[in-house]
Amino acid sequence: MLGVNGEGRVTPLAPGCQPSITVIGPDGEAILLNHIYRTPAGTEGAGDEGQLALDMSPTQPHTMTVEARGCESCHASDKALGYGITSGKAMRPLDKAVIVELETVDGHILPRSVRTQLEPIAGLTDDWSRIVTEEGIQLQTVGHHFSLSRPLSTEERLHIDRQGVCLSCHQEIPEENLAVSFLHHVAEYTDQIPETAEQHNDLLHKIVLFAAWGQFLGAIIGPFVAIFFLVLIVRWWRRRREEIY
Repeated sequence: MLGVNGEGRVTPLAPGCQPSITVIGPDGEAILLNHIYRTPAGTEGAGDEGQLALDMSPTQPHTMTVEARGCESCHASDKALGYGITSGKAMRPLDKAVIVELETVDGHILPRSVRTQLEPIAGLTDDWSRIVTEEGIQLQTVGHHFSLSRPLSTEERLHIDRQGVCLSCHQEIPEENLAVSFLHHVAEYTDQIPETAEQHNDLLHKIVLFAAWGQFLGAIIGPFVAIFFLVLIVRWWRRRREEIY
């Protein structure tokens, strides 16, 4: 998971202190049950009720490797963006009590006398690992003891997120465009359709180079071609006038 540390730099985050408190009184009854305290109003991206005091802490990993982190571990990961493991979808609603008993299809418990197996955690509607929503709403504190610490901003997350980028090509492949369809059929009949990851990456590399050189040469040669045709038009127009008059 990525966020911003106290120096304003992007860094990994790890669970800091994420307490939900249960306090039992002298009579054996719960005074507080799975209670999560909140920060003061208006802090950590929260409104009047404050932010959930579940902290994700910026860290400096102590171990290093020669190999860098893989591109897809950030650009294709909801967790890295701060959306949580499995996009923050908990196996059960954490703010609802869990009762394991005979029940109907729509969730109605059949026995009259039941026991609660897992008590609800009020206010925790998402998974513990989720720190921000796709809309940019912060869900818990991030390194709250440093003012610069925070989740990735909406702009930063949009710059990182490259999930579904395959569709930028495959929305046309194989038959949604005449030129693409023609090339696909040629590749199919000449046995050139990529089958392995290496072949696929090699094809994409060639396409990128071809597109880059095409635009580069177009930017250089284009003005000269335009001037050439403009000169031809002017000469034709002058000859036409001379013929008329």
